[in-house]
Amino acid sequence: MAFSANPGNKIKETGKKVTRNASSNPLVELIARVGYGVRGLLYFTIGLLAVQLALGHGGKAADQQGAIAVIGKQPAGQVLLWVVLIGLVSYALWGLVRALLDPLHKGKDLKGIAERVGFLFSAAAYALLVFPTYAAIAGGRKQAHNGAQTEQTQEYVTKLLSMNLGRLMVGFIGVLVIAVGLYQIYEGFRLHFDGHIQPRSMAPKKARWIMRAGQFGTVARGVVQTR
Repeated sequence: MAFSANPGNKIKETGKKVTRNASSNPLVELIARVGYGVRGLLYFTIGLLAVQLALGHGGKAADQQGAIAVIGKQPAGQVLLWVVLIGLVSYALWGLVRALLDPLHKGKDLKGIAERVGFLFSAAAYALLVFPTYAAIAGGRKQAHNGAQTEQTQEYVTKLLSMNLGRLMVGFIGVLVIAVGLYQIYEGFRLHFDGHIQPRSMAPKKARWIMRAGQFGTVARGVVQTR
């Protein structure tokens, strides 16, 4: 009588198959594209408001909820908010896929696990933006508004400080945030973000411009993260 293969090996092979399917699944690719597109729209809006503020044209500093509120006030704002809502859900799902199925092959070493945990936190952060965005569409309470994320952060910090070892926890989180920001600056200067694009499939001039834009954007994001 033949014995079945090692169950552990079967589970491992099944996991690899699921990962390969996630990497090549058209629906997963669509979710990632929509999510990245809306994420880019939010950061573009934040940047545009910052530029207007710097030039003295009535702009103001904004966080992600502030950007969502501004988008909602544009012509066809309701339609745009639905697009943003779908994109936020998509990006949150993509974060879960990256964290759990590892289609980017980050691995299970310390660095890989750290990056996958980061994807998980990113998924949670964008999932939390879904609720105020939907409230802005439906006209409910707690709609997306500028400064909401700062208020929430201050509330969480206050709660942490009231706990045992709260100061230590807040200090640790602060150091972790600064470390992430510094790493993003490093990624930008060293062009470590280039794994997210395929410059060989582009014209040299186009690839060069995209690389420079990515470098500037990654460094800028790191500077904002550490401020």
